[in-house]
Amino acid sequence: MKGKDENNISMKLAVEKVLSEYQINWTGIPKFADAVTEFKNDLAEIENQRKVQEKHTTGVTDDKTAKKIVMCEDAVVVAKVVKTYAKINNDKELVKVVDYSYSDLFRVRDSDSKVRCEEILDAATPIETNLINEYGLNSMDVANLNSGITSYGAVIAAPTLAKGKRKMAGVNITKLVKDTDDILKNIIDNLMETFKKTMPDFYGKYTNARIIIDLGKRKKPAVAQIKGVTLNFETDKPEGAVKVRLEDGSSETVSNAAGEFVLPVDKEGTITIIAEKTGFEKFEEDVDVMKDEDIEMNIDMEPIGEEVPPEEV
Repeated sequence: MKGKDENNISMKLAVEKVLSEYQINWTGIPKFADAVTEFKNDLAEIENQRKVQEKHTTGVTDDKTAKKIVMCEDAVVVAKVVKTYAKINNDKELVKVVDYSYSDLFRVRDSDSKVRCEEILDAATPIETNLINEYGLNSMDVANLNSGITSYGAVIAAPTLAKGKRKMAGVNITKLVKDTDDILKNIIDNLMETFKKTMPDFYGKYTNARIIIDLGKRKKPAVAQIKGVTLNFETDKPEGAVKVRLEDGSSETVSNAAGEFVLPVDKEGTITIIAEKTGFEKFEEDVDVMKDEDIEMNIDMEPIGEEVPPEEV
C-alpha cells in the first residue's frame, strides 16, 4: 500500500475512534448514523483487503521457495552420485550434464532450476539400479527428486496468480479509500458543524483527527544485493544505460557504460526484476532472495526488431 494511503487510513481510524467515543451524541440523527455505519463498514473492508495483500505476499512465495529448496537439495544428492559414476566410467558428457552445485540449481530463474533438476533425474534414471547397488545411492533418492520436481512445477505459477489477487486487492482499497473520503467530505464533515457550539469537545477532537499526518516511510536496510551486467542479446556485448528495478518499486538503478549494475534488495522471498531501455524488449524475471546471500545474474536485452515489408510480387 502506498504511503499516502497509509496516512489517509490512519487518519480515518482516528476519526472512527472519536465518533465511537461520542456515539451517544449523534446516534439519534438518522443521516449522520447511516453515514457513520457505512464509513465503519468500508474501513473494515479496507482491513480485509490489506490482509489479502499481506497473505499473498508472504504465504505463496514462502511455499514456492520451500519446494524449490527441497527439489534442489534432492537434486544435489543424486547429481553427486551420478557424477562419481561418470568419472569412474570416464563419461565426460555425463559429467557435464550433472555438474551442478546447489547454488547452480537454486540461484537461477524458476524454469531453469526445474530444467536442470530434470536433467539430473533423466541422467540418473537409466542407471539407478547400478547407482543403488554399487555407489550407495538410497533407493528413495531418485523417487524423492522426481516428486520434488513435480511439486515445484505445480507452484511455479503460484506467485503470478497471487500478484493478480494482490493487484485486485489494491484496486479495491483505492475505491474504498475514495468512498470513505466522500462520506467524510460530503456528509459527516458538514453535519459535524452542528456540534461546533453545542459540543465543542466533540467537534475539536473530530477536527484534530481529520488532520492527515505523514507517518513517513522507513527505509529498510538491504538484506542482499543483485549484481551483474546488462548485455545486448544479439551482440553479447555490454549494454549500458539500462534501467534495472524491482517490480514493487522499492529499488532501482541504471547500469553503467560497462553494463554493470548493483541493485539492493530489502526483503527475502521471490521478487520480480524488470529491466528497460528504449529500443529493447522489456526484461522481466523472478528470483529468490535469501538474507546476506548476494545474487549474480546477467540480463539479456533483446533489441526490438523492425518489421520487414513483404516482397512485391
